[in-house]
Amino acid sequence: MRTTCLRLVAACGAGALLLFSSRPARTQAALARLDPLSLGAGAEPGEPPAAASTYRFGGHAIYLGAGPGIVADLHEPSFDAAAYLTFPVSSWMRFEGAGSLTHLGATSHHGEREQTSGLGIGVGLRFAWFELGPARPYLAARIAHVHFWPDPWGEHDDGGDGTSDHASMHRWGAAIGAGLDAPLSALLERWRIGFDLQGMALSGPTANVLLHAALMVGLGL
Repeated sequence: MRTTCLRLVAACGAGALLLFSSRPARTQAALARLDPLSLGAGAEPGEPPAAASTYRFGGHAIYLGAGPGIVADLHEPSFDAAAYLTFPVSSWMRFEGAGSLTHLGATSHHGEREQTSGLGIGVGLRFAWFELGPARPYLAARIAHVHFWPDPWGEHDDGGDGTSDHASMHRWGAAIGAGLDAPLSALLERWRIGFDLQGMALSGPTANVLLHAALMVGLGL
């Protein structure tokens, strides 16, 4: 809008010069070489011209995702959610900090059907050696610490005999992940989309093999 107004003012001034000039042809030739934008019409005094966005994704990002899963040794479906915070270590390696949720229904060692949620925290390394156009496939090695609550398979620690009286067991897990990370579009490289597949071996008396497939969305930091 500001540039348009300046062009109109310049045009009016040029018309006035031509109208009152004794040498209109020479005046018109001189005016034709002038562009109000070349005189700084596009910016406020003392303000540098606006620069085009130069953001390029470098690996710093936060991802959130969810999807179906299965606790393979129990043959029970689950709902899984995950959050990852990634930091670049090199051009092809990322460090991951992770949080996870697994919710399922399962039969406790009392023979009763119970609903339980496993909350976990973990760390890992993500390896992305090559690109497929704008997308980047990866493999990941992860470790995690998980607690189920209530824990249908934990030890009784207060004299009760129900699932709510179980102590939540400390479970340790090791996982292999694979996935794909890509920009939402060429103009929205900061926004990310992809998927994450994971298989985790978990310690404890049961619920020892957790699998998930999650759709991920992310934001470059």
